[in-house]
Amino acid sequence: MQAATCSRSPAASFAWPIAPRLLGPRPVCCKKTAQQRRWPYRASAEPDTSSGASTSSSSSTAADLAPETTFYEGSGSNAELLLSLVLGATLIYLPLTLASIGRRLWISYRFTDKRLIVTTNSPVLKREVQVKYSQIKEVRSAPRALGLWGDVVIFLKDGSRLPLVGLERHRELVDYIEGQIQ
Repeated sequence: MQAATCSRSPAASFAWPIAPRLLGPRPVCCKKTAQQRRWPYRASAEPDTSSGASTSSSSSTAADLAPETTFYEGSGSNAELLLSLVLGATLIYLPLTLASIGRRLWISYRFTDKRLIVTTNSPVLKREVQVKYSQIKEVRSAPRALGLWGDVVIFLKDGSRLPLVGLERHRELVDYIEGQIQ
């Protein structure tokens, strides 16, 4: 029995978790493996041992077992929240105000000496993204509101991006990440 080819667009395959009864059975080509369904930014804290190479050198295990020191831990910028609340009085800026409040309440950032952790605890989505510094290819920053806060985009070696929106001390954090990369 030969698998049927899928004539549906990628956008149509996106709707299967929402309405499987309306769309019928999922074509074979639209089924994703567990590896493909995994969030692309998720990086495990353990080294990859699937290649079969032994990574049990005494220096790497000692470095992995050492406690992490936290460089920065916090949520979004206070200045961004304050400016958004002031501008939220206008109906035009109200959606951006709600987004700023949501970032402040539900997203927290943690920079340690081994990895970067972004935790989302919203009622809709609970996720923790962990990225080792060895997986980062490039870091870019854009200041907002005359440098009171900034947005940081981290480009990973696998081609994916991790945006960090509304960070205070964004320039200092970019310098720290670049120092950890090298």
